[in-house]
Formats: sequence, structure tokens, C-alpha cells
Amino acid sequence: MKTRHLVLVLCLMLVSAVAVPLLAAPGDYAEIGGGGWSDMTLMAALDGALWIIDDGTLYKVDKAGKYTEIGEGGWTHATFMVALDGALWIIDDGTLYKVDKAGKYTEIGEGGWTHTTAMTALDGLLWIIDDGTLYRVTTK
Repeated sequence: MKTRHLVLVLCLMLVSAVAVPLLAAPGDYAEIGGGGWSDMTLMAALDGALWIIDDGTLYKVDKAGKYTEIGEGGWTHATFMVALDGALWIIDDGTLYKVDKAGKYTEIGEGGWTHTTAMTALDGLLWIIDDGTLYRVTTK
């Protein structure tokens, strides 16, 4: 009898652990980590974390909302940011940068992205629309 009760309790625990997240309906939301992102301009997801530029500073934010400042700041003119191949790619003041997870950045190419209206990553490449033209940008 005790074994039967133990199995029943374990089954109920398993069902409740699985069912609680399933009870959330599409569109449900929860505040994470409080406010404070009023000067946020860009956000991307990389390696299980959110990367946010707020007031020119890059932050790594975990799923609980805890954040860490990354690098030395200076992203005051950043207009686009995407994640690709373990790095962030940021256009700031018309220049494309590759930024590693420690905040170290490298200028890529010769700039000229002053009229960029969109940027995304697909199949290991960056795709940028600048001045009405679509560009495929190699990253390796």
C-alpha cells in the first residue's frame, strides 16, 4: 500500500511540474528583474542570455533579470544589433563591429553603413539593407 501511495505522489508531482508551465496562455507575461531599461535601444539573444544596449552601455541579462555590464560602453550611436556565431554584430555610427562576449570589439570592413534600415543573420551570414539595397555580408 505504501508503494502505491508513493507512486501516486510521484505521479502527481510529475504532472504538476509539467502542467504548471502549460497553463500559461499565449500572450501571458511576467515582469522579470524590475524596470530600469528606459534608455534601452537594442536587444538580441545570444547563448541563453539577453544582450541589451541601454544608454550606450552593453549589458548581459540572464533569465532572472540579473544584469552585468559588458565592456566599456560607447555604443551611443548603435542602431542595429544581431547575434551570429557566438558574437554580437553591431552597427554604430555607420560602422559594423563584431563584439565578443567579453565586450571586446573589432571593426569589420570599411564602414559605410550610414543608411542602414535593417540587419539580420541567416545561415552564417549577415544580411543588411542599406540605402535601399540588400547586402550579404560574410563574417568569417
